[in-house]
This record gives sequence, structure tokens and C-alpha cells, in this order.
Amino acid sequence: MMYGDRRKDPKKGLLLYLKEPSMKVIPAEHIHQKGLIQMRNEMAYYISRQVVKTADDTGMTFNLGRLPEPISNTRACQKCPQLINCAIYQREVESRPLTGGAMAGLVNESLGHLTPDHMMYFVQWCLMLDLETQTDQSKKTVANIWCKSSVDREEGGECLGGMVLETGGGQF
Repeated sequence: MMYGDRRKDPKKGLLLYLKEPSMKVIPAEHIHQKGLIQMRNEMAYYISRQVVKTADDTGMTFNLGRLPEPISNTRACQKCPQLINCAIYQREVESRPLTGGAMAGLVNESLGHLTPDHMMYFVQWCLMLDLETQTDQSKKTVANIWCKSSVDREEGGECLGGMVLETGGGQF
């Protein structure tokens, strides 16, 4: 699909396998491109709604949002490097029912060594990372380096403008 900006109608594409560093040339059929775009849009939907904010009488509450349904394939999930993260997320954040199915045994097996405090730490850490990412994206601090003056950025607390370093007579 990335060839589309260089060629009018690319007939072939490159498929990269990350686990075994190999790249293969495959036919770029319209139906496959459509499926990839739909999967990308679905992931973008879930990622954009990763932090859920609710307000009540006691104040604001932030929680992690839902992710798409897991693939629930024992063979693929056993070797996945994200198994523990996925299992904690399924159990603690999404409270998915783990009765039967391929993931029920894997989740219990992969989380058996963790305490509830460990899992809560993971959930809170993920929430903090997502909140930090949202804040950075809303501020657009990197773009502001080039688009705003130092005076404007200093007023917003993003930099120190007009700073002068003076040398002292002391030793370091």
C-alpha cells in the first residue's frame, strides 16, 4: 500500500515477517488492501478511546478502555511475547469471562505467579502512560518548538526563554 504514492496501481507488495527476518513479495489484491485498512481503522478506533473519563459527585475517574477481542488461539498465544500483558488486561481491565476457550487456561497459567497488587500496579502504570501520551498529544509540544516563539512557550510552561548562563569562579 505504501507503493501507492510512487506507482499508479502496484500489483505486488512486500510482506515482512518480524520473528524470522525475511521479506516476501506478495500480490497486492484489492480485497487484501481493504482488509488491512479495515483492521488499521479498527485498531485506531480502540487506541483513540484508550482512556475513559467519568465524572461523578466525588470527582473525575480515569479508567482504561477496552481493546478488540483477543484472537484466543492457544498455539499463537503461548509463544506471544505480550501474553502476560494481554492476560492481565483481559482479567483486570476488561473482566472478560474466562470460562472455557483457549485463553482460560493460558491466562490462569501465565498469571499464577503474580499477586493482585502486581496486577493492579500494571493496570495503573498503563493508565498513567496513556494519560501522559494524551497530554503530550494535546499540547503538541514538539510542533510548538517550531511554531511558537520562546516567549509564548515560556508562558505555557513549556520552556525557559531568555535564559543566560553565567560562569562562576567555582569548581565543578
